[in-house]
Amino acid sequence: MSRPFKIVLEWDVDAHVWVSHVPELGDISTYDDTLKETITQTREAILGYLETAADERISLPF
Repeated sequence: MSRPFKIVLEWDVDAHVWVSHVPELGDISTYDDTLKETITQTREAILGYLETAADERISLPF
């Protein structure tokens, strides 16, 4: 099953990095210097969250 998740991206002016948040998944977050890498890391974080939830039989918030 494939499901889209909303990724919120923001530029942190002070830290000079892109920051991502995934509100549907407990607001998991990543950051990096480049937008592309931030999105890549966010996708990996989403997959990790879903795999862990499945392994631990944790109910998902949706």
